[in-house]
Amino acid sequence: MKNTLVRYQGGGYDGCIWEWNYAYFDEQGKFHDMYSSGSMGRPEESQVRAIIAELEGEDAPELFNLSLQPDIDRLNEINAESVMSISQWLEKEIGYELEVQCDDCKTYVDVLDIQLTDLRKEGGIVYSHHGKVCTLCFSEKQCDGCNEYNPGELKTIEDEGQYCADGCYDEKMRELAECCTPS
Repeated sequence: MKNTLVRYQGGGYDGCIWEWNYAYFDEQGKFHDMYSSGSMGRPEESQVRAIIAELEGEDAPELFNLSLQPDIDRLNEINAESVMSISQWLEKEIGYELEVQCDDCKTYVDVLDIQLTDLRKEGGIVYSHHGKVCTLCFSEKQCDGCNEYNPGELKTIEDEGQYCADGCYDEKMRELAECCTPS
């Protein structure tokens, strides 16, 4: 197995039964434990190979051959934070540059040119990002009021900037009306 990422259900932490764990077989076939946690974590190559061979159905690990574009596309569809962490780990630890796909323009870019967006509560105390956009898309759709990425409509105020249609725009219009209304 070469240039293959393995994603499997590992152990969890308080309030969670399990969490995603990752291992990587590099281009020479050398095993790397990327992240293994709890009682179900598999930090050894033999353990990861065993679950690949033994587990089936929903419990089976997912394999991503990073030499194949369809597998890279499939990997980019998983949790945005995981994609970012995987890409950053591969670049830092192995020197392998895995480009990340922007959810907006669908372009593949270096992980350093990606911003996480769409922060949501997952349950309990966990929050995670569900979106990832390139720096260019982020800047084109960034509200000048809250500085957040807004995939929806932005309203432009001449000589002032663009603002979220669902709040920042109205706030800026009130601010302009107050400062520019004669007393």
